[in-house]
Amino acid sequence: MFCNYFDSAHYQNCVFTHINVFPSSTDHNNFTEEGIFAPEERSGVYSDRESPDDGADMPLNDRILYYAMYVQHFGLSLEEILRMEDLMSVIYGISPPITYNRHVVPFNSEALEEYDRKRDYFCCACEEKLNELRDECGNSACKLYRVSIKRAKGVQRIEVHVLNMIPQLSDVILKEIKQIIDVHGSLHEDRENPTNDRSDIRQFDGFYENIETAEEFSQKRLKVLLSISIDGFVPKRITRREMWPLYLRVDNLPRQEADKYVNSLLCGIIYSLSKPSSKMLETLFARLESELTALQLEPIEIEVDGHCWSIDVSLYRGVADMAAQKALFGIPRWNSEQGCSKCYIMGQRIDGRRVWITAEDDDTNLRHPESYTDDGQMGTNGVPDETPMMRMIAPCDFPGDALHVCSEGITKDRLRDLFHTKSRIPDLKISRQGIRRVKKTLREMSSYTYASSFILSLDDLRTCKAAEIDELAFVAFPLTAASGLLPSPIAAVSLLGYWLCLRIISDSRNLTTARIKKAQKIANLTKQIWTSIAPETFTMKCHWFFDHAMLEEIELYGSTYQWSSAPFESHHRRLQIRVDQSLTNSSTTIIE
Repeated sequence: MFCNYFDSAHYQNCVFTHINVFPSSTDHNNFTEEGIFAPEERSGVYSDRESPDDGADMPLNDRILYYAMYVQHFGLSLEEILRMEDLMSVIYGISPPITYNRHVVPFNSEALEEYDRKRDYFCCACEEKLNELRDECGNSACKLYRVSIKRAKGVQRIEVHVLNMIPQLSDVILKEIKQIIDVHGSLHEDRENPTNDRSDIRQFDGFYENIETAEEFSQKRLKVLLSISIDGFVPKRITRREMWPLYLRVDNLPRQEADKYVNSLLCGIIYSLSKPSSKMLETLFARLESELTALQLEPIEIEVDGHCWSIDVSLYRGVADMAAQKALFGIPRWNSEQGCSKCYIMGQRIDGRRVWITAEDDDTNLRHPESYTDDGQMGTNGVPDETPMMRMIAPCDFPGDALHVCSEGITKDRLRDLFHTKSRIPDLKISRQGIRRVKKTLREMSSYTYASSFILSLDDLRTCKAAEIDELAFVAFPLTAASGLLPSPIAAVSLLGYWLCLRIISDSRNLTTARIKKAQKIANLTKQIWTSIAPETFTMKCHWFFDHAMLEEIELYGSTYQWSSAPFESHHRRLQIRVDQSLTNSSTTIIE
């Protein structure tokens, strides 16, 4: 709720040294909001831009809020807080009038009350429901039966934290309502004269078909579309458990605004030793499902310029990697015959690998949202079971995202084919002498950017992040193909085709219908070459990219780069930044 306070204008207008938190008299019970220090007693180091009176003019609640966010922002432990307050007592000769235990702790509890945080605990061995974190498992068949909890990895409990979504969503909509109204109004006006611009996902037909109609808009009704994301990661310095945060994003906003952490909604987190089971996921999604149902019955109403707007809310798309989708729905199953979660294509076995190749004249039979529950109930068509998540959103509503499908998937595989000793496409393998030439070229290249991603060496490929993989590939692919280092000209052309396709769709700001058509043609030619020279490489990732992301998905909803999970991945760092992770209960601290 307050996690972006330190990024706000409020924070920029006050420096911690400016806040005078100690009274001039020894009786701190007479503390008032008008100011603690007398003017002549105010001292300290002040910024050239700031006035020394900024802190003195802050109301009491703002001071307490500042204290709370200072602790959260810098990850102070309770021991460090008490030492800081003791130091202030020594410096000023009196006890601080605002203390962590007497003011900040009650303030946090009151602020979080609106979000109704609930914690559920489960045994990590048998998933038996526990009443409290330190309860012993009562399942006599469990290996942890009556075993006391310790910090050891094998006996830690699974935690599921859930939060109310509606208060968070109301805050975002209330702040951005005028912008949403303007955008929807322009979309309805431009429908008669559509443009070729596709730089924003709101300009695609799929988005317009899911919002309110022009008639409903004239009746002061809006439909807000939400994207859902869930993915697991291991927090920094906490290697015992994985975190699985559940995010929501308001897609009616411009992408730069929608991707901001302050506009994202945190609905809950699972702390688990491994991938969460269906029982954990059902616990995590139960409240969100009930809140979405409640919003359908009683939409949000906001008054804007004397008019009352009724706002409906609906889940639009999902963003998650294949492993997370399999945990949610049981599919995709990349080793099964009917494992694709988007179509009914039958996978083939080639050299011990499952590949998914469609002929050019094949009509891919796509799955429909209603088919998953029917197939899951009967266990047919590759859907092993019906999952609770299918009631909220269908697997086909999860587009392929650039970070997992391209950057950490196909692109990284092709880099390995170029420079690794065991290449899956022999025609792409570069000789040792050629690799030395490429390394020398990369070392001598100059970088003229201040971006966080730089062109790294081939030796760094194993530890490269997604953005760094793209930067390296966008140089290595055309360099190796154009310089004649590849043994096969046909393979070189296919590599250039894949590179051109990525360069076109990754430039989202200049994406148009014409550029999409061009990228689709290049992708189709690249697919034909790869399936002919090395069909065993056409795994689920390639199938998703060439047969789905570059066909129906990019035409209706946007490119893989416009639906990348990179913004949500950046939220993971916000959850753990500067949190004192030596705490025995860091999960609670991260939520707060």
